[in-house]
Amino acid sequence: MGATLGPGVASAQGIVSRVLTTESGSSRPDSHFGRLVLDPVTDRPSTNAVIAWTTANAWTTGGSSSLTAIANFDDRQELCAGYSYNSAIPDHVLELSSDFDNLSITVNTGGKDTTLLIEGPQGVYCGDDATALNADALVQRDRWAKGLYRVWVGSGEPNQHYSYQLQIQQGDLP
Repeated sequence: MGATLGPGVASAQGIVSRVLTTESGSSRPDSHFGRLVLDPVTDRPSTNAVIAWTTANAWTTGGSSSLTAIANFDDRQELCAGYSYNSAIPDHVLELSSDFDNLSITVNTGGKDTTLLIEGPQGVYCGDDATALNADALVQRDRWAKGLYRVWVGSGEPNQHYSYQLQIQQGDLP
């Protein structure tokens, strides 16, 4: 069970794009949509280069299970809002094979009302698009410990279904 990375393509902006694919588990999966395994990229063209993985698959948000059943607030005392399929089973499991500096995870729907809740070794992280300035949910932290992260992608209101992909970035945007 795991993910494979496609070939990198460097761009003029210092961003290297990669494709991240998901393999589903056995008959009893640990998530709705499978596991993503991420290894840090150590051979960046420069220390300022950003590595951006986008999932090859697209999934759908929705459901009526409130994410506040998992946590009301995250490590920064930000509200954990939204609705997902099931608060007991995450949509994705993200496995980090080692520690990461400066990772961000974005839900890409093209600007729909989405939320994000991530539960991992260092606690709970939540992202919401509460302002019109940030249409898709985002979680960004400076330090991510090696380990398993349970990821729920929600919608702002119950039973709203939006097609999405996840984008994970290592490094600061130029």
